[in-house]
Amino acid sequence: MNFPLIANIAVFVILLFVLAQAVINSGVWLKKCLSAL
Repeated sequence: MNFPLIANIAVFVILLFVLAQAVINSGVWLKKCLSAL
């Protein structure tokens, strides 16, 4: 097993997941603001 490669992939997946959560949260926030108008 190539540990550094696995670690890099794990970090990449975590960052991708965090980014996706941020995008989803901002989308929900935007919908709330638009519906509040």
